Amino acid sequence: MGEKKRKIFETGVAKSWIDADGIAHIYFKANEDISPRDVDEYLKNAAKISEGKSYPVLMDTRDVGFIYEMSLNTMISKEAIKVTKASAILLSNPPMRVRVFINFFLLLQKKPFPIKAFTDEKKAIAWLKTFNEPEKKLLQQLKL
Repeated sequence: MGEKKRKIFETGVAKSWIDADGIAHIYFKANEDISPRDVDEYLKNAAKISEGKSYPVLMDTRDVGFIYEMSLNTMISKEAIKVTKASAILLSNPPMRVRVFINFFLLLQKKPFPIKAFTDEKKAIAWLKTFNEPEKKLLQQLKL
């Protein structure tokens, strides 16, 4: 059987896709400021990609210019809940203001799903994979 083709959706500030491990990726383009409108556009694409299913999401913000507070609120909105099991925010060496802002946001906000910030992509993906484990175990049991 052929491998399922990966659909990639692009917006003005981001690319998004679902990988073979069932993790949705959103890569924010370099030096872009992320507005609530950008997040809304991503969520519309995520709804198309997910086909009614929720996924663990890796948000790669390593190269982003700035993320507005309302953008982060939109990332945990009712629309986001429909397509998100858990979310890992990948940080690299962003300006200190971005790192402090995201960590402050994560500390204070009531989160509708697990959210965690990472600087190591492999650790972020390993954490996100744990949210697909119950489904994989169930599928294995059904095949027996």
